[in-house]
Amino acid sequence: MAVRHLAIACSETANLHCCSHLDNLDRTLRSCHHIGPLKQLHGRFVQLGLHLHLALSTTLMQAYARSAGRQGAAAASEVLRAQPEPDAFCYNVVVGAWAELGLHDEALGFLALMRRADHRPNRYTFPLLTQTCSSLVRLGAIHGLAVRAGYASDAAVATAVLRAYGKLGILGDARAVFDGIEAADDVAYAAIITTCTENGDGFAALSMFGKSKANSSSSSGVISASLKACCESSRGLLCGQWIHGYAVRTGLASDSCVSSCLIGLYSELGDSNDAYKVFVETPERDVVAWNAMICGFACNGFEEEAFRVFMEMVSGNEKPTAGTLVGVIKACCVLENVMMVVPYSLKSGIGEDASVQTSVLDAFVKCGGLEAACRFFDGMPERNVVAWTALMAGFVDGGLCRQALCLLPEMQQENVVPDSGTFVCALLACARRGRLEPGKCIHGYMVRHFTGFSGMESTAISDMYAKCGNMNYAILCFKSASRENLIGWSSMVAAYGRHGQAGEALDLFDCMVNSGARPDQVAFLSVLSACSHAGLIEKGWQYFNRMIEEFGIEPDERHYGCMVDLLGRAGLLDEARSLLVQMQGRATLTAYGALLSACSQHCDHVLGSSVASVLVDGECGDGGVYVLLRNMYATEGKWVEAVRYGSLLGKTGATKLPGCSMVEVSKFGR
Repeated sequence: MAVRHLAIACSETANLHCCSHLDNLDRTLRSCHHIGPLKQLHGRFVQLGLHLHLALSTTLMQAYARSAGRQGAAAASEVLRAQPEPDAFCYNVVVGAWAELGLHDEALGFLALMRRADHRPNRYTFPLLTQTCSSLVRLGAIHGLAVRAGYASDAAVATAVLRAYGKLGILGDARAVFDGIEAADDVAYAAIITTCTENGDGFAALSMFGKSKANSSSSSGVISASLKACCESSRGLLCGQWIHGYAVRTGLASDSCVSSCLIGLYSELGDSNDAYKVFVETPERDVVAWNAMICGFACNGFEEEAFRVFMEMVSGNEKPTAGTLVGVIKACCVLENVMMVVPYSLKSGIGEDASVQTSVLDAFVKCGGLEAACRFFDGMPERNVVAWTALMAGFVDGGLCRQALCLLPEMQQENVVPDSGTFVCALLACARRGRLEPGKCIHGYMVRHFTGFSGMESTAISDMYAKCGNMNYAILCFKSASRENLIGWSSMVAAYGRHGQAGEALDLFDCMVNSGARPDQVAFLSVLSACSHAGLIEKGWQYFNRMIEEFGIEPDERHYGCMVDLLGRAGLLDEARSLLVQMQGRATLTAYGALLSACSQHCDHVLGSSVASVLVDGECGDGGVYVLLRNMYATEGKWVEAVRYGSLLGKTGATKLPGCSMVEVSKFGR
């Protein structure tokens, strides 16, 4: 079509300098977006002698640059070389085309040609060079060239340079560049605030907002960037409210971008009420504001509210996007709600989006609908690695570890390359099934195809070896991993505890603390569990108290449960009962079950009867508790009570699963 239009335009061109005909050619070029037709147009230009016309050649270079990646950049370069006297704009087009592809050697080569042609790089050249610069050495060279060219204080150039420094994590140099700007505009302030935020310095970002306010440069873009910075600040909510008040006073609170950022800020900080107030007060809500509110409710666990806002959106004039459906699906906690969203997604056509399909699959899995998840997965036209991993995680969570492992060869048969999350799920399946040989194979594949392991991957590998009984390999993998991974430390402490090596577990925990890592609730749970398995009462109390006094961590029911189990195993039943009383209604049936087991073991039937009444009143679904009660009364000779609890095992629907063990013989689990 473009070639036909060109032929018509050229056939009517008696005078090549006629403005109307040249305009027709220019419009034809701008409407062409594919390399094939552009090549044909270029050929006709050469035939007609138009390839030397600077304006048309410049438009042709721009069309090549935006059309076909590296091939288009190369074609644009050839057009430039054919020009007898190209101007600086022509060079900028080609330099930008190569820089956007990340091919800085080629971009710098044309920059050198530009300088040899006596064209100085201008304020439009340097932002093109910095936009994808991934080397500090190259960025320093470009920055130095900009300074020598006299653009150090130019707002546009300096903004591009400081963003490039920020992306490389050099916040100090970014701030130095900003300080050198003579008259920083809103774009520059928004850039430095965003840069500070991305590098984790929320305080500096908010300080920059204060500076912009003092210089009367607080536009909607600056306020939006500042609101995002509040999430990185230790006083994020207070700062956010202060910026919100300023936005209201200046009339910028009604801006859709600002209101969406306010909704996102309040939601991320857990204040859904204020987020909804901002949403209601927004005069013109765009799709970004609707999505921010739906996702905010979803992230804070307000399923009904997320659905209500979604229904308001559907019934209004705003059309939901894929992001909308992903947010509302994320809010689903029950299978019925997922089933409500799926028909709408298919009817609207959004359901064909890969992110929506993956979210639906993930929701089915999380809501326990594995059968529905499998049916949906089988019907997906394109199953990417995220979908495969979501289904594998569902199988693992549902205890179907063998089926999870079977997915690995299936996805490879469909030419889907597993990623880090896939292998972590597969290793977890091996750990839960005690399958050492498949775990070794997966580990070997990762060694061959990964350049290094993340903290999550290293933890999964060492945990798999530990749970499969090979502590030597687990220790080797742990020692080769990064010491900055707190989850890895906690996992290894727990592994030592499970294998009866309490001394090593406690030494490793102390080593973790001495290395500067700050233990969390999970780390203390691991060390308390190790003390419980080894019967280390004094050490258990020591770490329990350190958790509260030294690290300021409030123990939850799991920590109390470990201590009850530790004291109960040692026969300190009164202390264990006192600890349950301290929990003030937070004691779980698991903790009472641990105390009941200790009462049975140490023949304290009086306390056992008291604990039993709590468990029965709590309608415990664990059949092991009723078996324990029956045996305890039978040992004491109280046959009436023994028979009663034995009959309750069947009447209440509680189940007692038979014990089983699995060993691996000749690479097969038995």
